Amino acid sequence: MTTRTQLAGLALATTFVAATASAQTVAYWRFEGDASTRLLDSSGNNHTLTAQNTSGIAYAAIPESGNGSGFLNPVGAALLPNAQFVAKTGTDNSTGGRFLAADSTAFTMNSLTLEMMLNVTGHNALSFLAGHFNGSNNQRSYALSLDANRELQFILSGNGTATEFVMSGITLALNTDYYLGVSMDLTSPTQAERTVTFFIQDLTAGTALQSISLTNIATASVHNSTTSFAIGSQGGGGSAGSFQGLIDEVRLSQGVLSANQLLVAIPEPSAFAALAGLGALGLAASRRRRR
Repeated sequence: MTTRTQLAGLALATTFVAATASAQTVAYWRFEGDASTRLLDSSGNNHTLTAQNTSGIAYAAIPESGNGSGFLNPVGAALLPNAQFVAKTGTDNSTGGRFLAADSTAFTMNSLTLEMMLNVTGHNALSFLAGHFNGSNNQRSYALSLDANRELQFILSGNGTATEFVMSGITLALNTDYYLGVSMDLTSPTQAERTVTFFIQDLTAGTALQSISLTNIATASVHNSTTSFAIGSQGGGGSAGSFQGLIDEVRLSQGVLSANQLLVAIPEPSAFAALAGLGALGLAASRRRRR
């Protein structure tokens, strides 16, 4: 049975942030280079990906225009330029391709930030973007996904079976480059103080980064799932739920990152001073669904 309640504490702010190296990085998958390097974990923590159903996977250079051309270069002298992305063609896990990193205790966190760049090229059902989640009972932890209407959502489970859906109120357009992020903080024993914050920037239109913070999260801690961490699908496969589109620069970090640690660029100080005065924008209340 599904119930819906109003989420308190919804705020939308226009923010400008920079990407910096962080000791909090758990895994960072960049999909750069050739077959020997593109699935490596750039964090140095050895969470190497395995590609499955590779007929549904292609790698392409960042183009001058069109889909993927808005994907940003990372900031930081130690990072190579963002030169290519991965494209997933199918919407079924058996044909669409997916990427898995073997289960690790490092993936089970009650405070985390998950980021990526993506472009949705096709969609007809629930699709998983990334997370430590498998649809089978006792294997659910957390995942960033799109519902059937392409609304961005974050799924949580405290016992591996029951799920809490935190809805962003944001619907992604097709064939549009985005930066997406989500921060989760379940460390407070008080439900009203537990938060999920969504970040989104339309890279095609070049708009500013926006953040949407939602409180009153019922899940007190995430389940320690033993499934793989997955990109472009749920961790254990299944007949549906595969993302169709372009994915790039997927980073998982421990804790809620500060504004200057996210994977998006900051404008010149003078531009920041002028734009920061725009203040907070309003957004209609979102909703949370619990099963």
